[in-house]
Amino acid sequence: SFLKLDRRKGSGAPSIRSRHAFLYLKNEIKKFPSTDERGVRLNGEIEMLPFCSPIKVYLTNSSQEYSYDTSGNDDEKTFRVKFSGTHPGTELEAMEFVKFFLEQEFIIYIPGCEKDEPGKILGQMCNPMIFTSSHKASREGDKFTFTFEQRIGSEYVYFSYGGKIPEPDCAGGGFFFIDLTKNY
Repeated sequence: SFLKLDRRKGSGAPSIRSRHAFLYLKNEIKKFPSTDERGVRLNGEIEMLPFCSPIKVYLTNSSQEYSYDTSGNDDEKTFRVKFSGTHPGTELEAMEFVKFFLEQEFIIYIPGCEKDEPGKILGQMCNPMIFTSSHKASREGDKFTFTFEQRIGSEYVYFSYGGKIPEPDCAGGGFFFIDLTKNY
């Protein structure tokens, strides 16, 4: 049980984030770790099918937002998780990515800022994040907004994950590796 829930220094301030998110296609995950007794920390590693790995996607770090909404009747509240971020540019790769992965089911990994800091996992095997996108070209630039959202609520919010991330190398992760930082 909780004896005290206090704030850490700077805990309400915006956190520094990685410029990348890692997208696990749900159908390429062999084993998803269980949680601890409080349902927040993941125990163990995410295991991928042979020759598969997460897709590393560049998202402007100041545009990244993850959130959850609580809904349901008084005795059956659930959490619905959402993650979005802006991907700059109109590169052919980005448009191909959107076309290929629209409405696909993902588990999202957001790395911690420090090397040994656990990251966040959004989504779960029975309630993944669904990918949608929008694009806007204006005088301020060309931007894709990538959005991942659960369709239904569950008893889980975000997970804390300290496990390893495989290097992108499978057909999905390797072919659709998007890193447009070279021009930005």
